[in-house]
Amino acid sequence: MKLSGARHTGLLASAAVLVVAGIALTTGLASASGIATDGGSRLNPPASASASGIAKDGGSRLDSGEVLSPRIQYLTSPSKEYIFGLQFDCNIVLYRDSNPDNGVFVKSDLTPVWDSQTSGQPCNRAEMQRDGNLVLYRPDAVDARGALWESETSGHPGAHLKVTDRGSVEIRGRDGQTLWSRGR
Repeated sequence: MKLSGARHTGLLASAAVLVVAGIALTTGLASASGIATDGGSRLNPPASASASGIAKDGGSRLDSGEVLSPRIQYLTSPSKEYIFGLQFDCNIVLYRDSNPDNGVFVKSDLTPVWDSQTSGQPCNRAEMQRDGNLVLYRPDAVDARGALWESETSGHPGAHLKVTDRGSVEIRGRDGQTLWSRGR
Protein backbone atom coordinates (compact mmCIF):
# COMPACT_ATOMS: atom_id res chain seq x y z
CA MET A 1 0.00 0.00 0.00
CA LYS A 2 1.31 3.42 -0.95
CA LEU A 3 1.32 6.07 1.75
CA SER A 4 1.69 9.68 0.77
CA GLY A 5 3.48 12.02 3.13
CA ALA A 6 1.79 14.38 5.51
CA ARG A 7 1.96 17.98 4.47
CA HIS A 8 0.68 21.23 5.85
CA THR A 9 -1.59 22.80 3.25
CA GLY A 10 -2.27 26.17 4.81
CA LEU A 11 -4.12 28.12 7.43
CA LEU A 12 -7.79 28.93 7.35
CA ALA A 13 -9.28 31.11 10.07
CA SER A 14 -6.49 30.05 12.44
CA ALA A 15 -6.89 26.39 11.53
CA ALA A 16 -4.18 24.12 10.29
CA VAL A 17 -5.19 21.79 7.49
CA LEU A 18 -3.01 18.73 7.39
CA VAL A 19 -3.12 16.13 4.64
CA VAL A 20 -2.15 12.74 6.00
CA ALA A 21 -2.04 9.88 3.52
CA GLY A 22 -4.52 11.71 1.33
CA ILE A 23 -7.10 12.50 4.03
CA ALA A 24 -7.34 16.20 4.85
CA LEU A 25 -7.64 16.75 8.58
CA THR A 26 -8.45 20.09 10.14
CA THR A 27 -7.96 21.33 13.69
CA GLY A 28 -9.12 24.48 15.40
CA LEU A 29 -11.44 25.65 12.63
CA ALA A 30 -14.39 27.86 13.39
CA SER A 31 -16.29 29.09 10.39
CA ALA A 32 -19.60 30.62 9.45
CA SER A 33 -20.04 27.96 6.75
CA GLY A 34 -21.46 25.53 9.29
CA ILE A 35 -18.37 23.35 9.56
CA ALA A 36 -16.58 23.81 12.85
CA THR A 37 -14.36 21.74 15.03
CA ASP A 38 -14.76 20.83 18.63
CA GLY A 39 -11.22 22.06 19.33
CA GLY A 40 -9.84 18.59 18.80
CA SER A 41 -8.93 16.66 15.70
CA ARG A 42 -12.34 16.02 14.26
CA LEU A 43 -14.73 18.02 12.17
CA ASN A 44 -18.35 18.47 13.06
CA PRO A 45 -20.75 18.47 10.10
CA PRO A 46 -23.03 21.31 9.08
CA ALA A 47 -26.38 21.10 10.85
CA SER A 48 -27.99 19.69 7.69
CA ALA A 49 -25.31 17.04 7.10
CA SER A 50 -27.22 13.90 8.04
CA ALA A 51 -30.35 15.10 6.26
CA SER A 52 -28.31 15.67 3.10
CA GLY A 53 -26.67 12.25 3.20
CA ILE A 54 -23.15 13.54 3.95
CA ALA A 55 -21.09 11.55 6.44
CA LYS A 56 -20.83 12.89 9.97
CA ASP A 57 -17.13 13.80 10.05
CA GLY A 58 -15.28 12.49 13.04
CA GLY A 59 -18.11 10.22 14.20
CA SER A 60 -17.67 6.46 14.33
CA ARG A 61 -20.65 5.50 12.15
CA LEU A 62 -21.69 5.81 8.51
CA ASP A 63 -25.43 5.30 8.26
CA SER A 64 -27.46 3.92 5.41
CA GLY A 65 -27.62 6.48 2.59
CA GLU A 66 -24.59 8.47 3.79
CA VAL A 67 -21.54 9.23 1.67
CA LEU A 68 -17.80 9.75 2.23
CA SER A 69 -16.05 11.89 -0.36
CA PRO A 70 -12.28 11.99 -0.93
CA ARG A 71 -12.01 15.38 0.68
CA ILE A 72 -12.15 16.12 4.41
CA GLN A 73 -14.56 13.48 5.64
CA TYR A 74 -13.43 10.67 7.91
CA LEU A 75 -14.68 8.52 10.75
CA THR A 76 -12.94 7.67 14.00
CA SER A 77 -13.40 4.95 16.58
CA PRO A 78 -14.92 6.14 19.87
CA SER A 79 -11.43 6.29 21.45
CA LYS A 80 -10.05 8.14 18.38
CA GLU A 81 -7.37 5.42 18.06
CA TYR A 82 -8.65 4.29 14.63
CA ILE A 83 -9.35 6.52 11.62
CA PHE A 84 -11.32 5.44 8.53
CA GLY A 85 -11.57 7.49 5.36
CA LEU A 86 -11.51 7.75 1.59
CA GLN A 87 -8.15 9.16 0.54
CA PHE A 88 -7.55 11.53 -2.39
CA ASP A 89 -6.05 8.59 -4.32
CA CYS A 90 -9.37 6.69 -3.95
CA ASN A 91 -8.10 4.11 -1.48
CA ILE A 92 -10.40 3.45 1.47
CA VAL A 93 -8.12 3.05 4.51
CA LEU A 94 -8.38 2.20 8.20
CA TYR A 95 -5.43 3.58 10.21
CA ARG A 96 -4.33 3.11 13.81
CA ASP A 97 -3.18 6.31 15.52
CA SER A 98 -0.50 5.42 18.10
CA ASN A 99 -1.01 8.79 19.83
CA PRO A 100 -4.77 9.53 19.74
CA ASP A 101 -4.66 11.91 22.69
CA ASN A 102 -2.35 14.49 21.10
CA GLY A 103 -5.27 16.27 19.37
CA VAL A 104 -3.85 16.04 15.83
CA PHE A 105 -3.12 13.32 13.30
CA VAL A 106 0.59 12.99 12.62
CA LYS A 107 1.85 10.77 9.80
CA SER A 108 4.50 9.13 11.97
CA ASP A 109 1.74 8.06 14.41
CA LEU A 110 -0.44 6.39 11.74
CA THR A 111 -0.18 2.73 10.79
CA PRO A 112 -2.44 1.24 8.09
CA VAL A 113 -4.60 -1.62 9.36
CA TRP A 114 -6.69 -2.34 6.23
CA ASP A 115 -7.24 -0.82 2.79
CA SER A 116 -9.45 -1.46 -0.24
CA GLN A 117 -6.45 -1.65 -2.61
CA THR A 118 -8.03 0.87 -4.97
CA SER A 119 -5.20 3.42 -4.89
CA GLY A 120 -4.79 5.37 -8.13
CA GLN A 121 -8.27 4.61 -9.46
CA PRO A 122 -10.68 7.42 -10.34
CA CYS A 123 -13.53 7.77 -7.84
CA ASN A 124 -15.82 10.41 -6.42
CA ARG A 125 -17.52 8.83 -3.38
CA ALA A 126 -17.91 5.85 -1.07
CA GLU A 127 -21.57 5.31 -0.29
CA MET A 128 -23.20 3.23 2.42
CA GLN A 129 -26.15 2.29 0.24
CA ARG A 130 -29.62 1.81 1.66
CA ASP A 131 -29.43 -1.90 0.73
CA GLY A 132 -26.49 -2.41 3.15
CA ASN A 133 -23.65 -2.41 0.60
CA LEU A 134 -20.63 -0.09 0.95
CA VAL A 135 -19.69 0.93 -2.61
CA LEU A 136 -16.83 3.01 -4.03
CA TYR A 137 -18.01 4.70 -7.23
CA ARG A 138 -16.20 5.93 -10.33
CA PRO A 139 -16.82 9.63 -11.16
CA ASP A 140 -19.08 8.80 -14.14
CA ALA A 141 -21.16 6.19 -12.28
CA VAL A 142 -24.91 6.50 -12.42
CA ASP A 143 -25.68 3.07 -10.93
CA ALA A 144 -24.01 -0.08 -9.59
CA ARG A 145 -22.34 -0.73 -12.97
CA GLY A 146 -20.01 2.17 -12.12
CA ALA A 147 -18.76 0.52 -8.93
CA LEU A 148 -15.00 0.36 -8.45
CA TRP A 149 -15.18 -1.69 -5.24
CA GLU A 150 -17.90 -3.00 -2.92
CA SER A 151 -18.29 -4.82 0.39
CA GLU A 152 -20.79 -7.29 -1.14
CA THR A 153 -23.26 -6.87 1.72
CA SER A 154 -26.38 -5.88 -0.23
CA GLY A 155 -29.69 -7.32 0.90
CA HIS A 156 -29.53 -5.79 4.36
CA PRO A 157 -31.57 -2.55 4.27
CA GLY A 158 -30.67 -0.12 7.04
CA ALA A 159 -27.22 -1.59 7.68
CA HIS A 160 -24.51 0.83 8.82
CA LEU A 161 -20.70 0.98 8.93
CA LYS A 162 -18.99 1.28 12.33
CA VAL A 163 -15.34 1.97 13.24
CA THR A 164 -14.57 0.06 16.43
CA ASP A 165 -12.03 0.43 19.22
CA ARG A 166 -10.95 -3.16 18.47
CA GLY A 167 -9.29 -1.91 15.28
CA SER A 168 -11.87 -3.00 12.79
CA VAL A 169 -14.36 -1.43 10.46
CA GLU A 170 -17.63 -3.35 10.35
CA ILE A 171 -20.91 -3.32 8.51
CA ARG A 172 -23.70 -4.23 10.88
CA GLY A 173 -27.31 -5.06 10.16
CA ARG A 174 -30.25 -3.37 11.88
CA ASP A 175 -30.17 -6.14 14.49
CA GLY A 176 -26.49 -5.40 15.26
CA GLN A 177 -25.23 -8.57 13.57
CA THR A 178 -21.81 -8.13 11.91
CA LEU A 179 -22.20 -8.67 8.15
CA TRP A 180 -18.65 -7.67 7.09
CA SER A 181 -15.50 -6.88 9.06
CA ARG A 182 -11.99 -5.81 8.07
CA GLY A 183 -8.99 -4.89 10.18
CA ARG A 184 -7.88 -6.60 13.37
